[in-house]
Order: sequence, then C-alpha cells, then structure tokens
Amino acid sequence: MRRILILSICLAWLLALGCILPGCGEGSTLPPPGPGQLQIDASADRTVGYGYLSTSFFVNITGGNPPYTVVWTFGDKSDPLVGQRVSHLYEVPGKFICSCLVMDTVDPITEVGGSLAHDSVDIMVFASGI
Repeated sequence: MRRILILSICLAWLLALGCILPGCGEGSTLPPPGPGQLQIDASADRTVGYGYLSTSFFVNITGGNPPYTVVWTFGDKSDPLVGQRVSHLYEVPGKFICSCLVMDTVDPITEVGGSLAHDSVDIMVFASGI
C-alpha cells in the first residue's frame, strides 16, 4: 500500500509539472536543474540480453534535500519498486523503458525542497533463439 501511495504522489507531481512517464525528458516542461537542485543519473548493470534478463538498477543523486524517495517502474507492467538500488527480472522479449523518479524532502524550516527528478534506462531483451 505504501508503494502505491508513493508512486501516486510522484505521478501527481509529474502531471502537475506537465511531464508524463515514460519518456519524460522528450518535450518535457521541467526546467533544467541549477546549482544545488536535485539531479539524478539512473543506470543499470545490464541493458541488453537474451531470454530472461536479470539486471540491477541504481541511481546517483546530487543536490536537493535528503532523505530521498526513489521509485522505479520497469515498463513491463510489473509492480514498482522503491529504493536507490533495485533488481528486476525481465521475463519476455521486447524493448522496455525503466523509469526512475526521485523526490527530495521539504525542509520544514526553510521550506526548500519537494523537488522531483526523472531519468530512464532503455532495456532490450531478445528471444533466446532456442
């Protein structure tokens, strides 16, 4: 239930900013990050494979106000996962976009934060040929 709530909050932020998953970067209305703003770089240990593809995803986060909420969606209709490092098994061939959404925390004193950042990783799984 907590994961669904977190994902719903993140998606609401995206819609409010005029950005819709997947492919948020193309044609997005998000402003470019400035100094000290939340910035992320999502990556995976494997992005291409045959048959089943087991891969680990991780995100480097700079700026913003920790702690961060990190939500991953995998483009294959599986449940989202929460965490800075996650693993996922792709079980069918196809091209997938794994999206990473990071939200930082609002500082209760300065009221700075509550920023949202998005990045994605392209995944390609080919049939095993067996």
